[in-house]
Amino acid sequence: MTTEDKQPDTRARSRADNAELSGAEAWTGYLAPRPLPTRLSTLERLRQEVDSEHSTLMSVTPIIKSDPVLCLQVICEAQKLHAAKGSDVTGIDHAIGSLGLDRLGQLAARCRGLRLHPARVAHLQYFRAIANSHHAATQCAQWLRKRHATYAEKGWAAALCYGVGFWSLWLHAPLHMHRIQCRVIDDGLEPVQAEIETLGCTTQQISLGLAHAWQLPPLVIAALDHDTSPSLRTLDKLHQRTLSDPGLGREDLRELSHLVQQHFFRSSSPTG
Repeated sequence: MTTEDKQPDTRARSRADNAELSGAEAWTGYLAPRPLPTRLSTLERLRQEVDSEHSTLMSVTPIIKSDPVLCLQVICEAQKLHAAKGSDVTGIDHAIGSLGLDRLGQLAARCRGLRLHPARVAHLQYFRAIANSHHAATQCAQWLRKRHATYAEKGWAAALCYGVGFWSLWLHAPLHMHRIQCRVIDDGLEPVQAEIETLGCTTQQISLGLAHAWQLPPLVIAALDHDTSPSLRTLDKLHQRTLSDPGLGREDLRELSHLVQQHFFRSSSPTG
């Protein structure tokens, strides 16, 4: 890859790249109103299907599930409905069923589509970030099913939405993300340090702000909250636990055992 290839396309330059934004609140305020487009081809398929007189929830479900951004949009809309009733979305199938065909048709009409331009680094990184989140969500769900957990679908949705800050930043602030990438790869800076230096906060804090702004399910918020996320010290202990390190005391093992049983931990750890 040449130096020119590594540079974000200047046509993808956003207002954020010329603005003095710093801190989670400022970035959330900037990113929250800006839509996350889905693949145009998938969106067109969904619109055609919901407009068909033969469409059913069963026929639209595979189309929605094939696109993580559509899944996010559906989960957001369904969670708003459930929050008004004091309940929560438990998974993508639950979200689709909660909305029904009419609301799904309205949502499809409102969504924006994006045709991938291979020469635009911002587009490539946007879809790459989405693919990473989808992969992590799949791993999370498989792990939970293997452990016979009863909330595998809820965990899948939480793990998928965990990286929304990365999605939005790569699309709407590509030069900031490129700067972070260079500081990590070229200068050897820790990712969190590079994020704070460039953004004034971590991408996790931005994702948390977006989760609140978009009214995502409580498990997503718990997984993103620094108060419930494992610290570096805790992660080191988890690594020791995996290696059966005899240096861990009984109390440490008890605390770690309790931590890994928490829903928010299981939904956030695969993407970390």
